[in-house]
Amino acid sequence: MTVFTPNILILLKVFKIRSVKGLGKIFANCFGKLPRIKGILNLLFLISAGALLAKVEFVSSGSFHNLIRKSDGSLLVMGANDASQLGDATDTNRPNPIKSQPAQVTTQSAGDKHSVFVKTDGSLWAMGLNSEGQLGDGSFTNRDFPIKSVDSNISQSICGWNHTLLIKVDGSLWAMGANDYGQLGIGSVINQNTPQSVDQGTSVIAVAGGRYHTMFLKSDSSLWAMGRNNFGQLGNNSQIDVNSPVQILSEGVTAVAAGQFHTLVIKTDGSLWAFGRNNSGQLGDGTLNDSLLPVQILDSGVVSISAGGEHSLFTKSDGSLWGMGFNGFGQLGNASNSDSYSPIEIINANIATIAAGKHHSIFVKTEGSVWSMGLNDYGQLGDGTVLNQNSPTKVNAYFASVNSLGGGAVDGGGQYAYGELTTFEATPDPGYNFGFWTGSASGGSALVNVTVTGDLDANATFLENVGDTDGDGLSDFFEITIFLSNPNLVDTDGDGFSDFDENRTGLDPNVENENYRALLDQHISDATTSGFNDGVAWITQNRSTYDFNTSAEVQYEYGYNQGFSDTIAMVKENNNSLYYEWEINEFVTQAAQDREELVRSELANGVAGLTSIAQLRAEKSPHAQNWYYQPGLGWLWTNQTVFPFVYFADSIETRDSRWLYSAILEGLDDGSYFDFLTEKIIDSGYLSNP
Repeated sequence: MTVFTPNILILLKVFKIRSVKGLGKIFANCFGKLPRIKGILNLLFLISAGALLAKVEFVSSGSFHNLIRKSDGSLLVMGANDASQLGDATDTNRPNPIKSQPAQVTTQSAGDKHSVFVKTDGSLWAMGLNSEGQLGDGSFTNRDFPIKSVDSNISQSICGWNHTLLIKVDGSLWAMGANDYGQLGIGSVINQNTPQSVDQGTSVIAVAGGRYHTMFLKSDSSLWAMGRNNFGQLGNNSQIDVNSPVQILSEGVTAVAAGQFHTLVIKTDGSLWAFGRNNSGQLGDGTLNDSLLPVQILDSGVVSISAGGEHSLFTKSDGSLWGMGFNGFGQLGNASNSDSYSPIEIINANIATIAAGKHHSIFVKTEGSVWSMGLNDYGQLGDGTVLNQNSPTKVNAYFASVNSLGGGAVDGGGQYAYGELTTFEATPDPGYNFGFWTGSASGGSALVNVTVTGDLDANATFLENVGDTDGDGLSDFFEITIFLSNPNLVDTDGDGFSDFDENRTGLDPNVENENYRALLDQHISDATTSGFNDGVAWITQNRSTYDFNTSAEVQYEYGYNQGFSDTIAMVKENNNSLYYEWEINEFVTQAAQDREELVRSELANGVAGLTSIAQLRAEKSPHAQNWYYQPGLGWLWTNQTVFPFVYFADSIETRDSRWLYSAILEGLDDGSYFDFLTEKIIDSGYLSNP
């Protein structure tokens, strides 16, 4: 009766990297590869993404029942239902919250035995007792299910005891229901079963309904009142009832709340004021004296108020909850049943919204949990019992946390009433398949129905889609997530190279590689000219020689797949790709330097100390310019910037085996060598025709 991170381990797994340092090398070499970077960033986003939870954001209290609105616009109800004020088509009391409306509720309010709410389209809905016309549907018939009483243009609805107040979107004030004391403010004391325009009810921004009186606040911060005034609850220094609005304060009011026979006000400076009946200390001024005029209770810091039957609640700017007045049922929540004539602190922080019923209290914490205390004879505390509580008890509105463990989105998390049926849904991202549920849900179905009987915590695991839709040798996961190529096409960019070959060699499968095609065609021609009738078959058979490795992650992965335990060493020892005819990879220079250091060290110990001979004898067959055949060794590169040393021998067993150094740095032509053994220069003609 009153008035708001990325998972680094997954990346390491994707790239088969064994350390964060290795991952750093990938990023350092990928900045020119926008599709890959985009894929990685998408992966990070998907891993860190999560669903927003629908949780309680507002509560309203009637005499013995409560309405709870969630952030998704759904409505929960609990407590007394003898007049079907819960709107569930029964007259059964509900000691646990049940779901009343699935969505679209924007404001709601509870009276003595009726309830109203507004939907997103501005329509007004009402249920429960209608003996005084308080539902506003033109009848005096009780409604056990919500009925639409106003089609549109309603922005707020507030219940008094047996009357209802409406603010339209244009700021006009309307009223219906009981009017025996003039609480509707229409200049008469005749009950009304349809909304009536209130005198002076223009530019209204807030309204509060007591048992038989009404208070409202205008946009100029003036305070107005009408209705019963037997205890001075109108605050105009009299005890005479009024059936048309009278101005109480001309300015400076920011909030108002109406209890059974008393009123609370917050002014612009955050001060708290009260007037009306004070038989139980509900005004909080330290006395039991009624007040016909506003009396100051606190001078600052108050941000919200709610007035019950004979007790009052308010919150401060630090998030604390305070109360005063009647406490015979523990509604002040201070673990006692003694009345308090001055404000006492109930909770010291994190209070979001409050509501005072006739003899009970309810509040929401900032994280969305709902708590209550006081009289519980109809189950209005929502804890599943009918036992009174003089300390806050948690309302059975449970949290369901639904989490994605990367690779997909989840839905179904939020806050639910006891016994409510909810559905957890897992939707895999492209490149993933749904795997299984763990925690409060189980099984391999992406859709799981769960009956809520407590807090839930379910986890959805998504698995990489290892299927290969286009049959190009790359999994759908790898194509979609890492390289962003089309999993339905063998050759996404249509340049004649499959996505598998392009990914394997560090090229972009989404961009036509004309240079690569031209160079490879030349090598095929060279192979044919060299006596291989089918140059294409030869190149294909010896494809590893032509890998266009341009980024560290491809080379690491290739080395790992080939069984090299030390992939860094593998890259350095095998970085002789033909790609370097137009671009030198950063590893090439380092590899050359490492090789030079090794050779100079071994030469100092004599030919017998050459431990890298076995590595040099690996067969190489590129068939390209600047490569020369060495008996017993095969084809070796001669350009000093790539591989400055070759091992020369007439045969594998000869004792004349020796190291040669390409002497371009000495001013000689490419293909000429310095023989470390004889310390003489050998010209290119000898090497070309041994």
